[in-house]
Amino acid sequence: MRALLPALLCAICAAQTPADVANAELAFAKLASEKGISAAFLANLADGAVILGPEPMDARAHYAAEKDPAFLSWRPTWIGLSASGDLAYSTGPWEYRVTKDAAPLVQGHFLSLWAKQADGTWKVAFDCGVPHPARAENAAWGRFLPPAPPPSGDGASVLKAADMNLSDGRSLAQSLAFGATVYRRKALPLEDRAAVMDALADEPARRFEPQGAVASKAQDLGYTWGVASSATGRVSYCHVWVRPSGVWQLLYDLELPMLAKP
Repeated sequence: MRALLPALLCAICAAQTPADVANAELAFAKLASEKGISAAFLANLADGAVILGPEPMDARAHYAAEKDPAFLSWRPTWIGLSASGDLAYSTGPWEYRVTKDAAPLVQGHFLSLWAKQADGTWKVAFDCGVPHPARAENAAWGRFLPPAPPPSGDGASVLKAADMNLSDGRSLAQSLAFGATVYRRKALPLEDRAAVMDALADEPARRFEPQGAVASKAQDLGYTWGVASSATGRVSYCHVWVRPSGVWQLLYDLELPMLAKP
């Protein structure tokens, strides 16, 4: 029996698909439409989950204290799953309405990191989003995650170091993976490579201070979050990293401006 355990574990991992994460995301959104924002988040957050609001904060404490009667809807358009089946990301459009039948008051894109739990369910470990002007979206979701390279080293520590090595828009651009997306407040998602490079070239020098880092067991998918400071102010950020060729690269880069310290 002991000799069969590795094979059984591999079978469990292999059984996980992006559709499992998509179904969890869609069920999460359905619960929000039926029970409200706070109830849906509290039911789907992993222990220790973090959100950007805009500063990094404890997600469960935030939603336990905030009872928002408005209506929030969303759906995934891109999903990626680690080869080890323990970590995934989802991203897509969201809309915020005063009531379910009202016109959208605010819309944008979300970026969520999902962690596989011991009981086999998926829970949200990190969640953030940006508002931006409305745009048309595809109805179906897709997936993108490069094949996993052989694992090496402590992924979380390496990711924190990668964050701290970033210094400005140019260094961010040099760290981007193929197909990378950049999210900025009040700006449409930047997905075209040329548009991303142009936008990042104008961003100021800054100091990135990671507050957390998580890597999948396969070390093919990970994320970091924290605060970056520059002469023009502070932002909170979330970086989703992949390792398509043995080197960690940025697949998603999201930033939210923070209020100036008093």
